[in-house]
Amino acid sequence: MEKTINQQIKEQLISLADEKYQRFSAALIPNIESSSVLGVRLPELRKLAKSLAKGDWKSYLKESVGRADDDFTYNKALQKITESYRIDSDTKELIRGMKRK
Repeated sequence: MEKTINQQIKEQLISLADEKYQRFSAALIPNIESSSVLGVRLPELRKLAKSLAKGDWKSYLKESVGRADDDFTYNKALQKITESYRIDSDTKELIRGMKRK
């Protein structure tokens, strides 16, 4: 069975996770399960987002927006960073329509 885009991204994020940075980041966020913080540094997220923006980003966003079962805090950050690489008005309108209400 072929992996979904979200499964592929989750695997990439896990491989980029830094345990020491995860502990540090989790300590900064009150009232959150530390296991939901991966500890991926922002420059790594930006690189991943940039590669997503150059590829099939629409499929990624359609699959990731509104998922109630996603417990990784960085998925939302990655989604926002990916969105920031889209600049034309048609694309921005499409993305706005995908956001949670």
